[in-house]
Amino acid sequence: MESIFKVYINENISKRINWLVNNYKNEIGAFLTGEIKDNKIYVDGLLFYEQEVSIGEVDADGKALVKMRGEYGDECERIIGHFHSHNIMRAFWSATDEEFIKQFSGRRDLTLFIVASASDGMLIRLELNKPLKIGLDGVNYEILTEDDLTQEMKGVIGKYCKERVVKWGDYGNWGNGRSIWNNNIYDYKKPSKKNNKKITEVNKNVIYKNNNCVEVRNIDFETAQAIINDFKLEITFWQDEKDTLIIKDFENQKEYALVLLKDIRDYLVMIENNYYDSFNINNDIENYNSFNINNDEEDYI
Repeated sequence: MESIFKVYINENISKRINWLVNNYKNEIGAFLTGEIKDNKIYVDGLLFYEQEVSIGEVDADGKALVKMRGEYGDECERIIGHFHSHNIMRAFWSATDEEFIKQFSGRRDLTLFIVASASDGMLIRLELNKPLKIGLDGVNYEILTEDDLTQEMKGVIGKYCKERVVKWGDYGNWGNGRSIWNNNIYDYKKPSKKNNKKITEVNKNVIYKNNNCVEVRNIDFETAQAIINDFKLEITFWQDEKDTLIIKDFENQKEYALVLLKDIRDYLVMIENNYYDSFNINNDIENYNSFNINNDEEDYI
């Protein structure tokens, strides 16, 4: 499709995508990094994340996105879109893809999507929210060699590197759940005061108590059931008169309890932000000792 937008894909990225669709039988997903300047879109990176894959599906949960943020750091702030492969199938947008595109695009002005298969190559799609909400499918693209990319990106990179990137906390302060993506899911900007208020309220309601349990207060029974199911909790008590879920028994397992506490806090913020079902979630949440945390108990009371 001819459009006012020009998409340029780094040659190495094109080669990686081509290798995946021709050599790996399952689908795989990755976030696309690059630059958008005026009507030119440059794709120069792939950020892979932990995911469960099959011939026809890719699933990822919040922990995978947090680990990705920890691995790639500020490179996540350069995400401009998403890629996934169809391999032996044709390159097209499935119903699952359409839902993901809707959620991922959010309030971004422009988002790029690529689906690729061995038979069709790459299919490019742009989703615009400004000045009009519109989707452009089958957008033409060019493959840039390293020399081409250096020349084309010189002005863009120069401008980008001069800007001060807002840093609003290290990995530990971003939390262990999808709330790191802010209230627009994939918006990597500093959270709004409204979102900060939600986080503060949640932090007060999820505490580590008596050195042996985690209490989740001021929630309804349905939310308590969701926490129990999604975190696969076994020893729990529901206090109906207090709207409180008590999770036991963590005696001599303080580190485990505090990481679980942080995950539940982020989970609740995630629900507040209407994010829970937006990433084709796989609910297996397993290793709560895999994150570096602050073990000062007073921080959690």
